[in-house]
Amino acid sequence: MGSCFSDQIAKICSDHFLKTITNPFGVIFHPIPLFSLLEKCLHQQNITENHLIFYENKAYFPFAHSVFSGDQPKALLQKINNHLLQTREDLINAKHLFITLGSCFAYRHKALDVLVANCHKLPATFFNKELTGLPELNNKFNSFYQALKTENPKINIHFTISPVRHLKDGMIKNNRSKARLIECCHQWVENNTNIHYFPSYELLMDDLRDYRFYNEDMIHPNKQAIQYIWEYFKSSYFDEQGIRFLAEAEKVVKLKNHTILDPSKEESQKFEEKRMFEIQKFLKKYD
Repeated sequence: MGSCFSDQIAKICSDHFLKTITNPFGVIFHPIPLFSLLEKCLHQQNITENHLIFYENKAYFPFAHSVFSGDQPKALLQKINNHLLQTREDLINAKHLFITLGSCFAYRHKALDVLVANCHKLPATFFNKELTGLPELNNKFNSFYQALKTENPKINIHFTISPVRHLKDGMIKNNRSKARLIECCHQWVENNTNIHYFPSYELLMDDLRDYRFYNEDMIHPNKQAIQYIWEYFKSSYFDEQGIRFLAEAEKVVKLKNHTILDPSKEESQKFEEKRMFEIQKFLKKYD
């Protein structure tokens, strides 16, 4: 869960037949709205109209992606609460939770006096922008962590910092923001045995540190950079048996994605037979 970088790594995991649940409430960059949302899941707290923002005959849920909005508040609340229940079920059964933090800059809704995950393109006058301090980050994390440990004491949490820079805030403010997130993560790791840190940010900033590893916007990592981080991810989290599984899965993925230009050709039909045989063999082997 967390930033858009979570989606990129999770897609590679799911492409390799690893069971993943990713960002059920959409991309969330700031830790406090994310932790608040997860706490609501764990405490089975129902969302009511008091948690929504109403503007021009439409309701918005400020703790989630813009798809959680609509002109029928009751239907929206039902959708949100169903997602909360399902996410709670996923959390209490998960062995690992990966959280990618994106930014320490947040928008506080003036009327509700809460940090939101998404401004939903509402008027800027509704919000104040602020840089969250370490005490506030730590307090909210501790509250979420205690709730999670109560429901799932064996879960491992893995924090990473998104390597995507928020340059709309400027380079200096981006670095201040990332620095606070990095410091918090290392404090949480040092104080808890089941919390870990994965260096996504450091791999791109220090190992690669060249614009050829970025997309055209010079902000988001390109496929080569994502692949580099994925290889490091594999070597960090999988044993020899796991690495062999991923290698077999990758072959199957390539077979599945191979495009047959002329299905009527004999060699194409033979390839299709081979492809189906290899896929079925893999699925049977790993159930």
